[in-house]
Amino acid sequence: SQVFGTIVWYLVLLILGVLVFPLIFTVFSGLPDRGYPLARMAALLLSAWISWILSSLNVLAFTRWSILLAVGLLIGLSIYFGLRKKADIIQFFRSNWKYILSVEIIFGVVFLFMLVIRINNPDLWQPWMGGEKPMDFAFFNSVLKTVYFPPQNPWFSDHYLNYYYYGYVMAAIPTKLTGIMPSIAYNLILPSWYAMAGIGVFCFGYNLVTGLSHSTTLYGSSPYTTWNLSTHIGKSTRRWAYFAGLFALIAVMLFGNLYENKIFIKSLPEMVPANWAEEHPENPSGGKLAAAWDAITGKTELPGNNSKWYFEASRPILNGKEDTPIAEFPYFTFLYGDMHPHMLTMLYYALAFGWMLSLLIHPINKMKWPERILSLCVAAIIFGSFSASHTWDFYPFLGLAAVTLSWSIWQTKPAPIKETITIIAAYLAAFVILATALYAPFTYWFKTEYMAIELWTGAKTPISDYFIVFGLSLFIMISLLIKESIGNLKQAYRKWPDYKTISKIAVLISLGLIYLVATLIWKSNYQVLRLGLFMLIGLGYQVFFRHGQSKLQMITWILYGIGFMLTLLVEVVVLKGDVGRSNMVFRMYIEAWFYFGISSALALVILLLGIKKWPQWLSIPWVILLALLVIGSLSYPYLATEKRMADRWPKINNPPKTLDGMAFMLGESDGSAPAIYDDDGKLLDLSKDYEAIQYMQDNVLGSPVIVEGNRVEYKWGSRFSVQTG
Repeated sequence: SQVFGTIVWYLVLLILGVLVFPLIFTVFSGLPDRGYPLARMAALLLSAWISWILSSLNVLAFTRWSILLAVGLLIGLSIYFGLRKKADIIQFFRSNWKYILSVEIIFGVVFLFMLVIRINNPDLWQPWMGGEKPMDFAFFNSVLKTVYFPPQNPWFSDHYLNYYYYGYVMAAIPTKLTGIMPSIAYNLILPSWYAMAGIGVFCFGYNLVTGLSHSTTLYGSSPYTTWNLSTHIGKSTRRWAYFAGLFALIAVMLFGNLYENKIFIKSLPEMVPANWAEEHPENPSGGKLAAAWDAITGKTELPGNNSKWYFEASRPILNGKEDTPIAEFPYFTFLYGDMHPHMLTMLYYALAFGWMLSLLIHPINKMKWPERILSLCVAAIIFGSFSASHTWDFYPFLGLAAVTLSWSIWQTKPAPIKETITIIAAYLAAFVILATALYAPFTYWFKTEYMAIELWTGAKTPISDYFIVFGLSLFIMISLLIKESIGNLKQAYRKWPDYKTISKIAVLISLGLIYLVATLIWKSNYQVLRLGLFMLIGLGYQVFFRHGQSKLQMITWILYGIGFMLTLLVEVVVLKGDVGRSNMVFRMYIEAWFYFGISSALALVILLLGIKKWPQWLSIPWVILLALLVIGSLSYPYLATEKRMADRWPKINNPPKTLDGMAFMLGESDGSAPAIYDDDGKLLDLSKDYEAIQYMQDNVLGSPVIVEGNRVEYKWGSRFSVQTG
């Protein structure tokens, strides 16, 4: 029963999270919610690392038993640290049971949302929009069949998989524990990872507002202590924290870019009824508006093929031109359903963000030694995992973690300057060495030629396309920047001619001159870079020269700044050997999407808290424009989701609604007609392939070498190795 299997899968993730929560409670001691929403993903990561390292060192085979051993070791550690924090953990559950219930409800809703999408289109291939699922599924199956790491290469006999495969190891943990078939597990992994990434983003947004409130002292000597939430201030903070968390979740995991609106507007002439002008001579131009309304309400079908409405938005920059890069966003990634490493790694962004925020509130050098060692080791496993699961994320996150670790220790002033620097250096060395050493078996085997960076000389991103990708976030950020800048100028005017004010104005003028010089230096086609330099100057002033602002504002500016720098980087450099700059933009924009989405949630909280003081002539148009951009960002999930679910095997009228990703080969759900594939004029009955693949799965033991027909990419070749590993 797929229903029973889904329930078991869901409960396994929940139980794993509960079992390791005492560990998480200790590691994330600076967070108001002690990292409870992060427990599931932390359990997967830690159990995956223990079983992977044992297998990589040829100590134990990668089986269900080694995973259970890893879980047992984690339970032992949880018991040890749980007993040390017994009273605090009991008090936490008593005080926060409503919040915990809210987290579970949010997680369940997000999980079910993506599960419904997968049930309506579970297919692991399709002739022209199958994507790279064959590669993903082949690698996943290869990892599942692995005895000792690295995994064997399913397409290159007697060779290992030279790829950042570690995300598939984490996906293998619940698959092996439950014993669910890989073709079904694939369609449970996607909603699980989507829900965990979503609740992780919620957790970070919630903790930023709650943890950086007026009553929280940064760099404290003790773990975070919840204040009295029954007070008016406490209740208000909790409400805004929920708002920030939910908006961050929606902005990062549900919103799309604005390109869907561009497609919709371009397609309007095709939607107008042919006889509209004759029937409405008094309003011949109203046909487009009527057609738009009919399409939005579902009265008429959107024109064009299905893929136009869900795939095109992933190529919004220079669309259709030679240098068009990939610019995915999380909802597209999960909707399209390619189980790529960047998807499997997204949920661990929240673990990384959570640990860094926890350090700012409760620095590592203020912990007791057992907690200190645990925190450093878990952090090394978290940040080191990026090197083995999605190498593109490793250096940005490792660098940010190193800065956060150094800054949090520096602010506590544990000793005179020289000794403090020595302490920081010791912690940094331990952290970096651990983060690399713990994944040394992967690094030893992984070889790549793509390590050099060169200047990008191709087409640059037009500013209009940049706004299409990040329009909502840019609007919120620019609004906050203007608001704060006006406040700065008013404050400066009141203090004139205070010498400090004069010096600040001099700094502003100098920064403006630097920007003008930079504009003259760079060619005119660096549109995004010019905007970015201007924005970074504004953000830099807020961070380094603005005094008296809240801790929440400071973090908001920093998150925006990091997101900006990632998107500006791809305008200047590219990975040598990349296809154009497709992968460079793709990887950096995904990271930037998280930074922009979370910081926009924080900025929106700050703006809405002060909007009552705005004049109506300003506040009303601003709210209307914000609402339009939110609606525009929702246009992608609204229009694309149905089209993606409908884009199934051609000429099959009633395909099965199931979780089995291989069932598409059987064709009609009642078995009346199989799926037929036209392989360059040769018609293949895929139901026969299905029977042969099932026979192999049932009867072929181990991982023997097989011989099968080879085809070019994105064809139906290599199907037996894909389905069996």
